[in-house]
Amino acid sequence: MYNERKQKARERFKDFVATVVLRNEQFFIVDWRDKSGSGNYAVRYLLDIEKGNFIVTGDLGDSVASWFNRVTPENLKSYINDIGYYMGKFQTTSDQYTYDQDDVAEDLENVKEEILSECPNLYQDEVDADFEKMQELLDDMDLGKNNNYTDELTELFEKYNDDWWDSDFANLGCRTSQRVILWAVGFQMACEQLGI
Repeated sequence: MYNERKQKARERFKDFVATVVLRNEQFFIVDWRDKSGSGNYAVRYLLDIEKGNFIVTGDLGDSVASWFNRVTPENLKSYINDIGYYMGKFQTTSDQYTYDQDDVAEDLENVKEEILSECPNLYQDEVDADFEKMQELLDDMDLGKNNNYTDELTELFEKYNDDWWDSDFANLGCRTSQRVILWAVGFQMACEQLGI
């Protein structure tokens, strides 16, 4: 799922260099930046080895992920290869998700197709009209910032799923932000350069 996005991150970081700021039994701190010295996409990674806290800061935003036990750079390099697992360890972070209107439309179409395949007795014209109205209402929203759906929208969701808040309707258009992929891939590439 993330392989193509990880490859794009590797391409973005192809001219980056890792510089160790501090490395001992307690801490591992490395700067990751373009060899030209540019601050674009520059990241500082701080790992509290004993406590298992991984802090990312820099041009790509900030995050804190915690494992609550000893984590070496070698362990961490492996752990963050699984983006979903890594995100599950976030304690705080800059925006970790994006909501693009094209993704909303794609997800809404997938939900509609699934509903139609599971309930072939539904009237196609009615379903099309309802989903078109959902799309119009969603287009007027700032997803990710304000998920206070209108009464009209929630009524439409409920028409097709009584537990809509625990279904695909609740996550329309939600995608992992590329910044999260960049954080993980950058750390892995920095470790590779450092022979870790």
